[in-house]
This record gives sequence, C-alpha cells and structure tokens, in this order.
Amino acid sequence: MYNNKIELYYDHYKDTFERILGYKTSRDKFFIFLITITYINFFNLQNPDAISKIIFSLLSEKFGIQYQFNGDFLNSTLIFVFLSIVVKYFQSNINLERQYAYIHSLEKKLQNKGLKITREGVSYLDKYPKILSIIHRIYTLVFPILLLILIGSEMYKHFNTDCTIYKILNYIMLSISFLIIISNIYIMNKSDD
Repeated sequence: MYNNKIELYYDHYKDTFERILGYKTSRDKFFIFLITITYINFFNLQNPDAISKIIFSLLSEKFGIQYQFNGDFLNSTLIFVFLSIVVKYFQSNINLERQYAYIHSLEKKLQNKGLKITREGVSYLDKYPKILSIIHRIYTLVFPILLLILIGSEMYKHFNTDCTIYKILNYIMLSISFLIIISNIYIMNKSDD
C-alpha cells in the first residue's frame, strides 16, 4: 500500500507536468493571437476605413466573398474575437497557475513519503532568475494593463458616438473583457504573495 501511494502521487506528478506543458503551449498560442487581434483592433481604432479595406480585400481574394460588410459589424466582430481570445488566454493562464500549485503540493507529499522530487517546485523557485521575475510581471501585470488601456480607448470611442445596437454590443463585450482582465490581475498578483 505504501508503494502504491508513492506511485499514485508520482503518476499525478507526471500527469500534472504534462498538463502544464499543454497549458503553456495554449497560453503562448493565445498570447500571440491576443497580440495580433489587439494590434488589429488598435489599428482599427486609429483608421477604421483602412482596416475595413484590408479585411474586405483579404476576404475577397482568399474566399471570393464580394459582400461589403457594415463597418460597425466588422468592428463588433473584431471586438468579439478579442473578447473570445481574452477569455481563452486568461483561462489558460489561471489553469497553468493552478497546475503549478498542485504540482508543488504533490512534491511535498512525495517528500513526506521519502521521495525527493523538486524539479518544478523547490528547485525551480530556488535562485529564481531576476529576468524571469520581470517576464512574469510583464505577463501578469504590464500586458493586462496595456489591454485595459486599449479597452478604455475603445470604450471611450463607443461612448462618444451615436448609440446603435452594434455600439451597445461592443460596449458590453469590452466591459466583460475589462472585468476579466481586472480579475486576472487580482488573481495572478494574489497568488504571487
């Protein structure tokens, strides 16, 4: 029974490490998508006609779609894509942090059973390089704040124009994104304590 518990903990440890790798891959992929859609939204905020022309010409060339969409519809679609990626990015970020907390607890249980495995816990955090701390802060604080600034700009733009169903929808989606990012900043920085 004693060896079975160690084997069970170690199997959980290996499985959790595999999950961590998967969540890291997802997070990094969503980060690139988020940077891309953020850039597109920022460009759209600055010059909506230009981004419309680019997207319409891409749709025409790649898919043969000749229909000209309403600019407000395109803007809402871009904001919806932004919201979707924000949700997935921060979801994968939180899942990753939860897996790290779990793997640390498994390492403690394994150590209590006489098996010293510290690859992702004690050894990883021991003499943690300053540059990785800076990068961690960029991921958990700087990047979300930059997203909040973009969302604030976008919300200000919609608040100061005529009220349409698209603009109300955009405002709701941006508000949800704003709340998700604020929540993530709180959660990620609370877990750093």
